[in-house]
Amino acid sequence: MNRSPNRISILLATLATLVTLAAGAFATDADAERSQRSSPNMLVTHAPRKPAGPSCGGSDRVLASSRTTTASVDAAPPSSERARVQIATAGSLRDRVARLSFPANDEAAWRLIRDAENQIAEIDSLVDTARLASRLRLHVARSLGKLSRTSDGESAAEARFRSVGLYLATIRDPASTTTARDRYWAEGELAALYLDAGRTAEALRLARGALGSASSADDVLARYRFGRVLALALDGAGDRPASLDTLRRTARLGESLRRDRLGRLSSTDAHAPYAGEPDYRETTRLLLSMLLDEVESKGVTVSQSHLREVRDLLETQRSAELEDHFGDACLVKEEGTSIDAIEGALILYPILLEDRVALLTGFEGRFSYYRAPITTASVLDHTRELRRLLGKRTTRQYLRPAQHLYDALIRPIEGRIEAKDVEALIIVPEGLLRTIPFAALHDRQSKRFLIDLKPLALVPSLRLTSPTPIAREGLSILAAGIEQARGGFERLDYTRLEIESLRERFPSTRVLFDEAFKIDELEREIRTRPYSIVHVATHGRVEADGAKSFLLAHDGTLGLDRMSRMISTTRFRRDRPLELLTLSACETAAGDERAALGLAGVALRAGARSALATLWPVNDEATALLIDTFYGELFKPGQSRAGALRTAQREVRDTPRFAHPGYWAPFLMISSWL
Repeated sequence: MNRSPNRISILLATLATLVTLAAGAFATDADAERSQRSSPNMLVTHAPRKPAGPSCGGSDRVLASSRTTTASVDAAPPSSERARVQIATAGSLRDRVARLSFPANDEAAWRLIRDAENQIAEIDSLVDTARLASRLRLHVARSLGKLSRTSDGESAAEARFRSVGLYLATIRDPASTTTARDRYWAEGELAALYLDAGRTAEALRLARGALGSASSADDVLARYRFGRVLALALDGAGDRPASLDTLRRTARLGESLRRDRLGRLSSTDAHAPYAGEPDYRETTRLLLSMLLDEVESKGVTVSQSHLREVRDLLETQRSAELEDHFGDACLVKEEGTSIDAIEGALILYPILLEDRVALLTGFEGRFSYYRAPITTASVLDHTRELRRLLGKRTTRQYLRPAQHLYDALIRPIEGRIEAKDVEALIIVPEGLLRTIPFAALHDRQSKRFLIDLKPLALVPSLRLTSPTPIAREGLSILAAGIEQARGGFERLDYTRLEIESLRERFPSTRVLFDEAFKIDELEREIRTRPYSIVHVATHGRVEADGAKSFLLAHDGTLGLDRMSRMISTTRFRRDRPLELLTLSACETAAGDERAALGLAGVALRAGARSALATLWPVNDEATALLIDTFYGELFKPGQSRAGALRTAQREVRDTPRFAHPGYWAPFLMISSWL
């Protein structure tokens, strides 16, 4: 059938718009955000992206493979100049239309997909557009696959049926315009659909074929995607050992891809037409769940190797979260301290999975596992409630969630915490659990807080932590603070007392106060003198968006990113490292786990061995008392950082008007606790 160039151009523009809408309509929020940031011309040949920074161990081969497999996707450009213009125009529409979203059962969205399928049929035989039609068929099929997982009843069944049909059309298409890559991607995605439908044998056959083809083509993204599908199919077929082995390889590949992407490429690239930006945590979570199944079925006694593997996966996961949050592939430069090498510290990993809450503890190389008597949804609900109610300092409403969380997360290991050989409880939390102070968890039976059992510390990742006792000889302290009301913030009446008491204890302390606390002066002091402790008493805030996090100085706001860069020069002073960074009036955005992650990473980015910080706005007078007691304890022989904070918190709590945990609990010791 003959069609004019103008007709072809109209079809191309219309089809590209329809498929972009279809692909974006059912994406997750993260997928939509990535679509908005990606190249406006995803339908033309993809040029290599400018590297974002050093890989710090990322695989050059992975990067080269990613570029090779994506550069040739649309290697045959249309012969019509008008068609090229229309393809570029359709691509530029992508950013605008991707912002639109529809409910999964919206009839308008279904009409878009039907129209797209009709348009594919019209241009499938055109020389200029046949390859584009094959690619767009994959787009629509994948969108339908997503729809089948988010819909119910007939709508889900129809979406799955149509998706399967489009994938089969791609696989069986004899035309040379359907590339081998299109075919094995279609096979792999079809395997995932068959797996959802319980057709395990067919899913297994297709997944093996897709993974084999992807391996031959060195398509690392496809190997990651279909490795997970194959692992699930193997498990469904009853071969758990083979499934675990496949998941282990896939998880390692995913971590390599994640670090490579973080270190060298922008957040979106030419993989998007095939699979979007994968969530590299999915495979780790699946592997964790399967390993814990093995532990529960075989018993901890014979599963120490599995528990050690779980620990290693959790450490990789925690480190990856910090790297991704800060966009810094170089955050992990060398291995920190292993659990096996730590004496006297009971390490607690709360693990929040979809089907369970697990507790992993490690003590001097021996691991224990407990399944908490609570659902993940309940943990999250109690966590949010506790965070909110701790701000109400005139009521005891916080006790309900504090006791529920104690029963779930602490009571199963309470006896181990109280053992004489345990000197401190070190918690490596995840998600929303970073937003609450574990010190405030309350035992309804003994009427004690968790802080009464042992000193506590928060560790974002043991891999990034080097617990070392503070070097007390030759200490030098820089103290900066604001008392005056500035920049819309209220006056801090007790910061002068806080800093003066610090100078009385340590006469050599260098003080920058009020007018003297200027950003350039602080930077000059940090860069020119090897301070052991930097203490900042001023308003501050940690947001999920690190660019909005700041400390208040006399002459403006000091971004925490700049503060970290100032202090990071100290990490090269091996003989005189920065032992402690104290932020005594900082706060995190309430209930924001991303902001809490940023707070947990303050010490890491600054190169400090540890940080003392607060989760919410603290009472000025209570803070002065706590800080004075903390430093008095810190420099007693044999006292640890966590032990000094514990004594200070209990001292404030024993003051009647400050007995509510809202006054003393928000102070956290982050990273090194010794």
